[in-house]
Amino acid sequence: MAYNNVLVVYKKSMFELYTDQTKADKVTKAYIEAQPTLKTSHDIQQKTIETVLAVLTKQGIVHKQICRTDLGKESPSLYDLVISVGGDGTLLEVSHYVTSTPVLGVNSNPQSSIGFFTAATAETIEDSITHLEDLPKTKLTRLQITKNDERLPEFVLNDLLLCHANPAGMNRYTLTVDGKSFLRDGTDALRSSGLLISTAAGSTGWIYECGGEVMPLGSKRIQFHERDQRNAGFHYASEKIEMYSKTREGGIYIDGEHLSYNFTLGDKVVIERGEALNVVGDLEVKRDIFLSKIRGVS
Repeated sequence: MAYNNVLVVYKKSMFELYTDQTKADKVTKAYIEAQPTLKTSHDIQQKTIETVLAVLTKQGIVHKQICRTDLGKESPSLYDLVISVGGDGTLLEVSHYVTSTPVLGVNSNPQSSIGFFTAATAETIEDSITHLEDLPKTKLTRLQITKNDERLPEFVLNDLLLCHANPAGMNRYTLTVDGKSFLRDGTDALRSSGLLISTAAGSTGWIYECGGEVMPLGSKRIQFHERDQRNAGFHYASEKIEMYSKTREGGIYIDGEHLSYNFTLGDKVVIERGEALNVVGDLEVKRDIFLSKIRGVS
């Protein structure tokens, strides 16, 4: 396959965000001055972006660059390749909008970013682009959400949280898992601080920190957990989860805090497998490294 038309997606650094949005804020300016690593990290990231663009230009590849906050205005799937420059958060943003187009993650600052989903750095990007067709690819299961019979446009790569709009609020709901009513203590009148749902790719993230199981990267099962309920455990759906809201003010949070929808009294959502994401790189190797570390600790 020829990669002739490439979309480069980058993130704004914390230094940019602070200086752009709070120029007159003396407290923030003092904080920035006391944290010189913010500017250092920003400079490293900018250099990585410049390197990626220079490599594409050198190889005669037509490309366009956008900030990840503008992804909703673009159509990433119209490109032959999407290059995500940043960390896992940037690639997560990209994953919401891409269908079958492969994604190459470039870790803009390996010293400060884990970059599990990334396969390249500023030092290796030229070789990666040159041999892109020969590099291994990993297919990651994503979820899709239907709210009140209307399909939401974004995919879920890691996890989603359905909870009260107030972080101290109680979420009330009923669940149907693979067509069967989900009961706790003999009743379907459920309550918790929120339902956390994870893919296999996301099972080393939030749900793992809650005590969940690390799922095989190729697994298509959906893991879920009712937060802050004693002995709630971790459960699985093979196909889909249906949730009916009995909460007056609630929300759906997709892969973190940046993407959300209202989920209020009487709303119904269906969470099921969506189209897989095609990521450049052998993520099984990175998963094995992660597992070896946690097993070594235990």
